[in-house]
Amino acid sequence: MAGWHSGGGERPAEETLREAFRRADQETDAVAKGRLALAAVTDFLDRAGDDAARGSLPLLRSGVGVAAPVLPDEAVRTLCRIVGRHGPQSEGTEAVLRAWVRRPDPDGFAVTWAAAAGAFSAGGARDNDWYRLLDQVLRRTERGGVSPVFRRLALARLVETVDARFDQLALSASPVWQVLYFLGPGTRADWFGVLGDHAVAKGNEEGAVRRYQLALDKGCEQARPRLARLLAIDGFRRLAGGDAGGAERQCDAAIGLADDAGYRAVRIAATLARGRPATQVLAELGKRRERTFSAPLVFMRAWAQLRARRPEDAAETLRDLLGTAPPDGSDLLANARVLLGLLTADDDLVADGARTLLDRHGGKWAGRCAVGAGPVLAAVCRRDATLFSALDSRPEPESGELSDGAARRAVAEATQAALAGQVDRARGLLDLARRFDRDARRSELIDRLAGQLDRLGEIPDQLATAALRRGEVTCPWADRAELIWTAAESGSADPARLHHLAVAHHAHAYDLELAGDPAALPHWDKAIGYWVRLQADDAWWERMRAHLTEVLTDATPSDVDGAITGVRAELVQHLLAPNQVLAAQLREQDPPRARRHMALVRAAMPARSKVHRQPALHAIAQSVDDRRFDSALRHLEPLLTIDPTNADMVMLAVEIGRRWSEHTYRGDDWAAWNSRAGRILGRIRRLVNPACQSLGLTPRSTGKATAGEELDDLVQELAMYEFWWGYHQWLRSVTNLEARRFDALVESLQETVAHCRLAKRLSENRWEHGMYGQVDSVVNQALELEAQCEQLERDPVWQPYRFGFR
Repeated sequence: MAGWHSGGGERPAEETLREAFRRADQETDAVAKGRLALAAVTDFLDRAGDDAARGSLPLLRSGVGVAAPVLPDEAVRTLCRIVGRHGPQSEGTEAVLRAWVRRPDPDGFAVTWAAAAGAFSAGGARDNDWYRLLDQVLRRTERGGVSPVFRRLALARLVETVDARFDQLALSASPVWQVLYFLGPGTRADWFGVLGDHAVAKGNEEGAVRRYQLALDKGCEQARPRLARLLAIDGFRRLAGGDAGGAERQCDAAIGLADDAGYRAVRIAATLARGRPATQVLAELGKRRERTFSAPLVFMRAWAQLRARRPEDAAETLRDLLGTAPPDGSDLLANARVLLGLLTADDDLVADGARTLLDRHGGKWAGRCAVGAGPVLAAVCRRDATLFSALDSRPEPESGELSDGAARRAVAEATQAALAGQVDRARGLLDLARRFDRDARRSELIDRLAGQLDRLGEIPDQLATAALRRGEVTCPWADRAELIWTAAESGSADPARLHHLAVAHHAHAYDLELAGDPAALPHWDKAIGYWVRLQADDAWWERMRAHLTEVLTDATPSDVDGAITGVRAELVQHLLAPNQVLAAQLREQDPPRARRHMALVRAAMPARSKVHRQPALHAIAQSVDDRRFDSALRHLEPLLTIDPTNADMVMLAVEIGRRWSEHTYRGDDWAAWNSRAGRILGRIRRLVNPACQSLGLTPRSTGKATAGEELDDLVQELAMYEFWWGYHQWLRSVTNLEARRFDALVESLQETVAHCRLAKRLSENRWEHGMYGQVDSVVNQALELEAQCEQLERDPVWQPYRFGFR
């Protein structure tokens, strides 16, 4: 390529850049055109000097602008390079950023955000420059144009930022608050409450108390019960630690905020504990069965019984606690298991409780354990050498009974694992045994066993293969073979066993399905699970690559690589095809079985998408971006027909409805628009109804609370679609009134109110301007007209109602 510099006889930099843009303009595909334009800009920046680049800034920005609508993340990052080199430029910057907030790439969002924040601020207080610019971009983006994905990801980053600098930002005038007000709650008080919840989730209860207090001081009543709960919990902890006076103060503060029976129970305990034995007080309170603190009170009662040298009573109390309390994985129940296991010499129970503490607190587990680490380690070393090694964090274990017991247990477990074909697990256990071993004879046994592992590991495969033989025939599955391979695979890194299990369960499922046996379902589930794991297993595909290279002597390495890549990408998709066909065939004759098959497909989809994106949905989404709405809907309909509750497809369907409406609606030609809307939006309504009903997203349901936080993007997209469906019904009402079809008028008015109210509920009242800001007006006019319907029908002359919808 010709040089980019402006001197020395070389071609002028700007002319070369223009030529690159002309080549990009010849590309008909928008994405390809955008990539070529960005490549030209990037190449120019890499090669050109500062003077040449500065003189070509308008041309560079135009190239970035071409790519922004189709490649917004890449365009923003390229723009950041220009800004970082030549400083912020107002022209074109907002347009590129608006394209990003409309359609961000979730996978590249963090990188793009970091680049933009760095380019448009200079550190320290200058971080405010980025927030001011972002606030300006968001508020100048058309209503509803900000992507729910951008809203969710940006909020997550901003909440972390404000959380980390809360003391500095809490009462400041930083523009970060204006961005937060746009993306979420609109008051500082509500945000203090949200940040309090965030602090609680991170375990920062002290910080949460301050935030809830600030929220309450500024009028956020939702913070009141949350602050009260934290104060009461602190009071309970103070009581357990012997600080009865501090417990009283905290409980008084909690009761002043929210008069809860549980808080009063702890307050009474603190008062009585000053002059009466704790055992007696806690026994009385335990009988009250106060829900909030009953489990901690029962545990403290058991502890008091133990200190009073009544171990049998303590054990019985702990049994009652574990038998009645829900298994929530808490420290309290974990300690109850540990204590009961030590009292009853049940090493398995001790190990179970210790494992929970280790999972929750890692190397700090001993600090959360109600008893010393020594008795716990002594019990665990007799049952689980791997867990013992994880619990015992000493760099060099001390010699003695604990280490000797752990070594014995590790050798025993390694022997069992080796005989089950779990070679990798056996090898790890033998390494543990060497770590703890202090016996020369045992060391010799460990070495001999290690030398035989590979040979022993082949035994399960030989047994499983023999179980498949029935006379002269080798069958694809056998119950015994499945059991052997399942046991061997759990402690082995050999992907061949995954393949054996996938094939066996798939064949088993086919046979049972053909016989109409419902027992096929778990085999389908296991087979697909194994295929998904195999698809993600790099070792298996390297083995396949080596095998094909060896047997296909005429194939080039690129041929083999292409074949492997193609098969791997499509593996699970092809294997799921029979389940999709079965679901379609069974929809009428056996709906429960059809739903089970589609549930299997949906369960495999998330795992599959990490390796291979769904090309069909990607192509449909591209059609939507290109405003080819009819084509997009035509290709989406058959997919939703066989998988009617697929959240990704439902979201794409309502996005088609929303974007079609926003693109085509014109107030001065509303009748023509409404005629088409009945067909387009009606098709979408029929497609998404099954999913909306199953998720509770209908006018007669509770809406978002049923859907769950993981479906927030779908809920926000559905809210906008529901508005347009309600607005379509409102325009139908106008037509029905003019034609004096009063029965149809009442029906369409009721539909208007129901769907507009649903839209408002799902949107959480965030709409203020534009078409979506009319939702309350439409509802009020529909209710007013409905109230006049009877009089209008009786007296055609009496028509005081006038429309204000245009």
